Amino acid sequence: MQSEMDELDNEKLKEMLAQEEPELKVFNLENFERSDVFNIVKEVIIDKLGVEANIVTDEANFIGDPEANPPGLGADSLYLVDIIMELETIFNIRVEDEDLEKIKTVGNAVDYIFSKLSGITV
Repeated sequence: MQSEMDELDNEKLKEMLAQEEPELKVFNLENFERSDVFNIVKEVIIDKLGVEANIVTDEANFIGDPEANPPGLGADSLYLVDIIMELETIFNIRVEDEDLEKIKTVGNAVDYIFSKLSGITV
């Protein structure tokens, strides 16, 4: 019985070692552009809110109706905080409470993050 268990464990180990390592996202800040920040922010929004990619634009309001012009993303304040916390983790930044009030659109968030990464005071 122990021999069978060892054999199964060895097979699992071989399978695990044969799998490719997951691709790690590494930020090269020397060549980091605003569009790179936008694409990452867009991915987070799509993941958190389940919205279509085509409505995630710079002008899109986080809170508001997706049918409006410019469209809102349908988030409430709790979703917005969740998105911001995820972005803080991804980019290793801190969004100050007073700055959070200024982030109304996707473009606001992207500009804020890009300025933090670039060392520019907002």
